[in-house]
Amino acid sequence: MFFLKDLPSLDMIERYADQHAAGKAREIERTLHTLRAASRLIRLLDAYFARHDFSQLRFLILMVIDRDTQRDRFTFSEIAAKTDVSKPVMSRTMRSLVESGLLVEETDPDDGRVRHYSISPLGQDKLASLLPEYFALLTSTAETEGIA
Repeated sequence: MFFLKDLPSLDMIERYADQHAAGKAREIERTLHTLRAASRLIRLLDAYFARHDFSQLRFLILMVIDRDTQRDRFTFSEIAAKTDVSKPVMSRTMRSLVESGLLVEETDPDDGRVRHYSISPLGQDKLASLLPEYFALLTSTAETEGIA
């Protein structure tokens, strides 16, 4: 993801907006600020997860499974449908989570091609250890960036 440190001035945005989005300079300015805030947050989260020898994708997969209070396991396709990640990257990441003992993989008793994934107790502990600072980063960034 790119990171634009110095956003264009409103005057500059208005010059371009006059040609391409008349009357929308303020909306474009707000969108650029949101993009910059998102870029900064992604960098913070990448650094945070790296300090914990983890990744945002590994975290998101655990969250996708954990956030549904009605179910405790999902198929690969269900998890993939809730993320925006290519199938090869998702496959590698899911495999690494299983190999590291954070996810449990079970074969469907009626269809051997289908695998169900649930969070192991070790995965629950990992998720619980990551959540406090994760939410602290989200809230502090929202306050700092003025998007709260």
